[in-house]
Amino acid sequence: MNIALWLARAGRSHPAAPAVGYGKRTVMDYGALALRAARIAGALRGSGLAPGERVAIAAKNHPEYLAILFGIWHAGLTAVPANAKLHGAELGYILEHSGARICFASKDLEGEIAAHAPNSLQRLVTIASREYETLLSAEPAPVEPRAGDDLAWVFYTSGTTGKPKGAMLTHRNLAWASHAYAAEVDTVAPGEAIVHAAPLSHGSGMYALPHVGRLGVNVVPESGAFEPEEIFSLFTHWTRPSMFAAPTMIKVCRGCAQSDRSLRRSPGANLRPRRKSDDDHLSLQARNRRPRSSALGRKARLRRPALRLRRGEGGRS
Repeated sequence: MNIALWLARAGRSHPAAPAVGYGKRTVMDYGALALRAARIAGALRGSGLAPGERVAIAAKNHPEYLAILFGIWHAGLTAVPANAKLHGAELGYILEHSGARICFASKDLEGEIAAHAPNSLQRLVTIASREYETLLSAEPAPVEPRAGDDLAWVFYTSGTTGKPKGAMLTHRNLAWASHAYAAEVDTVAPGEAIVHAAPLSHGSGMYALPHVGRLGVNVVPESGAFEPEEIFSLFTHWTRPSMFAAPTMIKVCRGCAQSDRSLRRSPGANLRPRRKSDDDHLSLQARNRRPRSSALGRKARLRRPALRLRRGEGGRS
């Protein structure tokens, strides 16, 4: 029941389908994304890690993020994504507490992580570095079989009320959460996009999984951050886009739209550009974590292509 099978199958069945966007460009199709994940898995296996061992990702959102995440699962290992906005000492605590043997890091975080790295960490790989490119030259590995109850993701809290705590999520947890997203939150059709302005190490990364399973496009803003003007520009470019957002991010988006003369606020908390065509509008649909009624969900989806902002928990976004 390895969750990595979703990407491996997509790479075989729809290799030319767009998989990863960077700004307004498609930078990887499903064939390329699946191959990169398989090569990363091959490199990780070649490093001597046993199935179930932990590999951390301490990185800002990056086009390579999903290749690394699925590569870890592909190798039968456990992913430990950590928020890149944490202090080096906090990241060091997560690395030690989780028992991570390898850590993939953003270039600007490498030095801070190295300064606080525990003895248990054997290797620190900077994303997009020469060392990282070497990993991508490894022989592609087959997907390592995993049981539904095998650990897949150690999901760390932000540590705002104490030391970060790791929630242990199995492959079955991730699969059912993804199925529940499609059944209770929103449907995903091939080619539809999710914009990752919030950290992929948190809820946005969880929302990436049903989009991979349904051949959606995972879009990373070129700024690598939450910039409202950039987000609105991406929403008008990609097909039926959605976004995981903390409540503060939703407020900023609404404030940005209300101050922009090209946008007006309409009933139902919709944000629309001043155009006649209904196909061009942007609507804001804020959701709590609890599923809404199916009738409400159907009503909200009548306005297409909708800009859907999924409301998540607070924390460091």
